[in-house]
Amino acid sequence: MPEPLSVLMSVFNGGPYLEPAVASLLNQTYYDFELVILNNGSTDDSPRILQSFDDPRLRVINREKTIPRTEALNTVLRAARGEIVAVQDADDLSLPNRLERQMAYLGNHPEVALLASWVEFIDENGAGTGLFQPPSSHQEVVEASRACNPMVHSSVMYRRSAAMAVGGYPKQYVYAQDFGLWLALMRNHKAAILPEVLVQLRQHSNQMTTAPGLRITRTREAVQLFLEAALHPEVVHRPKSPELAWAMLEHAVALSEAGRRPQAWYWVARAGLIQPHRWLRSGSQLRMALKAIVGRCGTRGGRSGGYWDHIGDSPARRAGFHLPRNQRELNAMSHEASEVQRGAELTNAESSKEFTRLISRITAQPEIIAGIPRFVQSEKYASSFGLQWNAFRRTQLDSFTGLTISRDRLTRLMGGSLDVLAGKSVLEAGCGAGRFSEVMLEAGANLFAVDLSSAVEASYENCKHYPNYYVCQADILQVPLPPEQFDIVVCVGVLQATPDPEKTISTLCSHVKPGGLLVIDHYTYGYAVTPSRRLLRGLLLKVSPRTALRFCEEMTWILWPIHRLLWSLRDHRYVARLRHLFLRISPLVDYHEAYPQLGPDLLRAWAILDTHDTVTDHFKHLRSAEELAATLQLNGMADIFTAYAGNGVEVRAIKPLKQTQGEYSASDGRT
Repeated sequence: MPEPLSVLMSVFNGGPYLEPAVASLLNQTYYDFELVILNNGSTDDSPRILQSFDDPRLRVINREKTIPRTEALNTVLRAARGEIVAVQDADDLSLPNRLERQMAYLGNHPEVALLASWVEFIDENGAGTGLFQPPSSHQEVVEASRACNPMVHSSVMYRRSAAMAVGGYPKQYVYAQDFGLWLALMRNHKAAILPEVLVQLRQHSNQMTTAPGLRITRTREAVQLFLEAALHPEVVHRPKSPELAWAMLEHAVALSEAGRRPQAWYWVARAGLIQPHRWLRSGSQLRMALKAIVGRCGTRGGRSGGYWDHIGDSPARRAGFHLPRNQRELNAMSHEASEVQRGAELTNAESSKEFTRLISRITAQPEIIAGIPRFVQSEKYASSFGLQWNAFRRTQLDSFTGLTISRDRLTRLMGGSLDVLAGKSVLEAGCGAGRFSEVMLEAGANLFAVDLSSAVEASYENCKHYPNYYVCQADILQVPLPPEQFDIVVCVGVLQATPDPEKTISTLCSHVKPGGLLVIDHYTYGYAVTPSRRLLRGLLLKVSPRTALRFCEEMTWILWPIHRLLWSLRDHRYVARLRHLFLRISPLVDYHEAYPQLGPDLLRAWAILDTHDTVTDHFKHLRSAEELAATLQLNGMADIFTAYAGNGVEVRAIKPLKQTQGEYSASDGRT
C-alpha cells in the first residue's frame, strides 16, 4: 500500500496563474492525496479562486498577514499529514501523470528520499521556451550541485520525516531555501531525478525570483550554497570550480550596485584566487565584472554597465539565481530608449493626443537640464528628499522588490481598484523616485509628475520608458498648467512635509476637473516620533544633506545587527519584551513586522531610507481626519471619504460637477 501523499503550495497573490496551477494538481491520474495550500496574506483574487474549488482533497490555510516565503513553506510542511510530500509553486503546472510516476518510483526505491524530474519552461501564455534536463543519478546530482541547483522546486517530491529531521526549509535563506533543503537531505539520503518532463515551470515578470532588489540576496546565497555543496562527502572533484568563482563575481557586482564597495572588492579578490591559472576559463567574466564595479562603485541603485545583460549562461543563472529573460529585456529596453528632451510638448509617438494637448498648455518656458524641464531654481526645503531618492532610486519600486507593497497601498487609496486610472489624466504632486508613478503608468494613466526636489531625476530614470509620462521639477503651489486640467490628482506621502498643508490642499483641489477625484494622505496625531528621532532631527537639520545621509548610513551599520538579532529571537518571551523596549529607543525605522517578505538586504535599505526621511524633513505637520475633511469642504470638495490607515489619514474626495455649498459626506474608520 503506497504511503500517504500531501501536495503543498504557498500562495501570495497568485493572479491569473493560480487557478490552472491548482487544477493541474486536482486533475492528476493519481487521485489519493491531500492538497494543502497556504494563502499567505494575498490581497488579490487568490482567496476567491481557492474557494471556487469544490474538492474534498483541498485544504486551505488562510493567513491575514504575509510571512516570509521560507516561513510559509515550513508552515505548510508542518501542516502536511502524509509521509510523502510533493511541492508546486502557485504559477507552475504539473503534467497529469506527475504524481503517479513519482509515487511509483519512490515505492520501488525506498532508499531515495528526494526525487525531482525534468522541467519544461513556459512563458506567461503557456508557450514552451525550453527544457531543463539535469543528470539523474544520485552521484551526478551531488556533483552538479557544486555549480547549480539541479532540482526545480515545483518538480520535487520528498519524504516528510527526512525533511523534518533536518529542520525543514533552512530559515537563513530568503531566496534559495529549496536548494538549502536539498543539500541537507543529500548529506544522509539518496536523491534522484526522473529523466522525463513532468512539470512546466512558468517564467514571468511578477515572480519574486525576478526582482532586481533580491540580487544581492540571490548571489550571496548562491555562493554560500555552492561552497556547502563542495563539502559534500561524496563530491569527487574537491578543487573549487570556476563556476564558484563566477558566482562570487556576480555577488561582487551586485554589492557594487548597492554602493558597498569594500565588500565588492573582497569578493573579487576571493574569486581571483580560485584556479587563477585558468583565469575563470577565459578571463572575460573577470574583466567584465571589474569594468562593472569600477564603473558603478559609489553609485546606488544603478546598473553596472550592462553586466547583468551579458553574463550569459552563468552557473548562478543555471542554479536559478538569475535575472530572467523578460526582465533583462525590459532593462535593455530602458537602456536603449532615446534621451528624449521633454519641453513644451511630449514627443513620444505612443502618447495620446489628449495628453499631448495637455502638455501643450504648459504656461511657462522651463530650463531643460538632463532632459527634464526645471521650473524652479532651487530645491528649497526639499534638498534632503532629492538626495535620498537619487541615492535609493529603485529601493521602494515594486519592480525592484518583486512585491506589491506600493501597488497595494495605492489600490487602497484609490478605493479598491486601479482601473479608474486607465486613460485618465493624472497629476502626481510629489512623485519622489516614482514608486507610485510606475504603478499608475502600468494601470494606463496619462501621468504628469511633479516634484520640488531633484528626485525628478530618479523618477525620470525609473519611468522614462513608459508612454504618456511627463515629469518636471516644479513647486506644487505653482504647477505650470491652468486650473482644472486633471481627472485625478494624487499626493501621497507629501503634505505633512510642506510648509502649509492647507494651502497645498487648496492648490491641489484647484487642479481637479469638475467631477474629478482627489487622493491624498497625511500624518496624524500619534505619529511615532521617538525621543531619539526627535533629538537626531534637531541635530541633522543643522548639517548638510550629504552629511545627514552619511550619518544615517553609518548609524544603521552599527544598530542594524541588533535589530536583526532581536527579530530572529522574537519567539522568546523575554527577548520579545527586550525588542519592544529597544524599538522605542532606537532611531531606526524597522519594517520587520510590517514587510518581512522584503528579506534582510531590502529591510536594511528601507531602514536607511525611511530613517533618513523621518529625521531630515524640515516640516512634520499632523492633522486629523476631521481637520482634513473640513479643509476639503472649504475648497468645495464633496463625497469626502477619510480613513485612518497607512501613514496616518487617507482621504478621497470628488469635485462636484457644479459647485454647491451643500453638505459633504465624510466617513471615518480605521483599517
